[in-house]
Amino acid sequence: MLYKIWKSNSIYPIEPRTIRCLILTETRFVILSNYILGDINRDIIRKYSRECSVVYYIIDRAKVRANRDSRALLDIHNI
Repeated sequence: MLYKIWKSNSIYPIEPRTIRCLILTETRFVILSNYILGDINRDIIRKYSRECSVVYYIIDRAKVRANRDSRALLDIHNI
């Protein structure tokens, strides 16, 4: 699908976005473990070539579930 940028004469293709549910559990676990070890989110995004919104969503959702259920952040139920 093509779209036109406002005030531009060029047409650019839309880049497909990654669906969050298609990310494997192992990848989510590795992203969370790197976050706990102290890696910066920017480095995690570069390592695993994911969009920043996906990485932030995974980390935030795990934090919310850990606080809600009083579990460790790397518990399998939080991932």
